Amino acid sequence: VQAIQQEWRTIGFAPKKYNQTVYEEYRQLCEAFFKAKTAYYKSMRDELADNLKQKRALVEKAQELKDSTEWNETTEKFVELQQQWKTIGPVARKYSDDLWKQFTAACDAFFEAKRAANREAREASANRRAEAKERWTRKVDQMTDRQKLVKMYENLLQEIKTAENNILFFTGKSKTANKLVEDMQKKIDSLKAQLEEIVNK
Repeated sequence: VQAIQQEWRTIGFAPKKYNQTVYEEYRQLCEAFFKAKTAYYKSMRDELADNLKQKRALVEKAQELKDSTEWNETTEKFVELQQQWKTIGPVARKYSDDLWKQFTAACDAFFEAKRAANREAREASANRRAEAKERWTRKVDQMTDRQKLVKMYENLLQEIKTAENNILFFTGKSKTANKLVEDMQKKIDSLKAQLEEIVNK
């Protein structure tokens, strides 16, 4: 249009009876174009300003939510904010990068904290499982030790019973028999002492 205006100025007058009419028509067409151009850029500025307002609101919400520990609920909110961000048109270039950095920084802070919390929860769960396993192993070992002691107890009882029965066969008047009875009695006393120790254990 500006090139046409330049060219218009280089052309001389039209015949007098057409000159004003042609000029009015030309002027109206130029004005219509520049009016439309002004309206378009005003609309564009308004749209950019509205987009800027919406994106700033999303940045504020993201910054409010970034320290939340309600992981599931806040994750849904962040996903929703990210979807909203995508639906908003562009903003002026001088604001665009800064807003995007603020928004992504808030999102990243929340999701990194969530990942760290999940790692800690997994580690804590693994530690609890390991502790439970260790407790169970100790319990099994204790049960095994107890069973061994019970078996030893039963064997000693049987041995004492056998020794007490056998002592009857050694009763006699000879010195050898008395010596055998004495030895057997010592053995029985020793077995009973062992038995008492096992009972204590």
